[in-house]
Amino acid sequence: MLNSAIEIWASSCLIIVLIWGSREQRITVVTLFVGSHTTALIFWNTGRDWLAPSPWLAVNELVISAIILWIAFRSERFWPLPIAAFQLIVLAAHFVTYFTDAAQSYALGVLQGIWYDPQMIILLIATWRHVKREKAAKQT
Repeated sequence: MLNSAIEIWASSCLIIVLIWGSREQRITVVTLFVGSHTTALIFWNTGRDWLAPSPWLAVNELVISAIILWIAFRSERFWPLPIAAFQLIVLAAHFVTYFTDAAQSYALGVLQGIWYDPQMIILLIATWRHVKREKAAKQT
């Protein structure tokens, strides 16, 4: 049941941003959506534990981070910065597992996956503000 609710949440965010979002917002939501599903596919296909270091998961997060950082550095808006910061926390969590065995805990596993929802909420708020700006520009 929880997986279905998560999929409905992620799909709803994807659809809303794809319909009403700016180009940067659409690229970001597709990156996050595809990246999160790629993470799940890597996990299922490698049979690894979420807490064990996985080079494929780290590469996936590195690619997602690179795309989001590219958007954040090129954007004239504020919203990409917290999304990029959250993504860098996820990337750092992956690399911490390579440097110490003591860091492999449930907290680290949560740290790797908890940021998706705040990223989507920021993206939805940014899309809502984008729509308001577009309407205001048309009225003037």
